[in-house]
Amino acid sequence: MRTKLLPLALGALLALVTPLLARAAEPPVMRVIVVETPDVKAYRHELEKLLVLERTVVPEATIRVWRARFAGAEVGTLIVEAQVPNLAALAKIDEFGRTNGEYQASMRRLEQLRRIASDSVYEEVTP
Repeated sequence: MRTKLLPLALGALLALVTPLLARAAEPPVMRVIVVETPDVKAYRHELEKLLVLERTVVPEATIRVWRARFAGAEVGTLIVEAQVPNLAALAKIDEFGRTNGEYQASMRRLEQLRRIASDSVYEEVTP
């Protein structure tokens, strides 16, 4: 009896672990957008609305906002850091943005609040 259950148990364990290992093998992706905005509070508020929508398709999505504050021409500039687990998740959000009216309306409001100086996608470098 035990010898019959062991292969079944190992098969079940492998079925559970394989997707986790495949997901862990893909490096996370970070999108960095350099933004100038006269109304940081309104911009941040609209970003939060966008994040709520993004999390309906990619629950792991995060957005953080940083502001340059010491010396130089960049003082007051915002750095928006959006992270997703992999490129497939980024593509999923992109497709959602093309098809969801509420997302598109939120993006239009964001466009009125900002000027983008730079927009780049980065992948984590893994050993």
